[in-house]
Amino acid sequence: VKLWNDYVEDLPRPEGEDFATIGPGADADPFEKAAYVAHLALRLHHTRFENDLEDEKTPPLPEVLFDWQQASHNLYPDQIREISRYKPGPACHSLYWQTLRNALLRGDVRGASQLLKNAGWENVR
Repeated sequence: VKLWNDYVEDLPRPEGEDFATIGPGADADPFEKAAYVAHLALRLHHTRFENDLEDEKTPPLPEVLFDWQQASHNLYPDQIREISRYKPGPACHSLYWQTLRNALLRGDVRGASQLLKNAGWENVR
């Protein structure tokens, strides 16, 4: 393990990529950290019981998690739209595949489908 760690430390950081973190940083106030976790816990618990009407379906937990992730941890909310407008075609953008993967991981099937349908494959070299 030490050999691997020594090797990884010497690797250059990829250009154009930043490290993304989830939630408050390590130096954040403990209250801020607790509030971040509490926001998720409250959404998981209370979303299950907030519907007063019998006709409305309670959202499944994965939907609640995707909604929370979209609201609380979306570093680039307009990325799909920006990639979709890229010329000569979205598939030519250097972040196309990363954006497509992130859309699927976030449960944004509609956005991923839009990227695939309007990729402009004829412009890819």
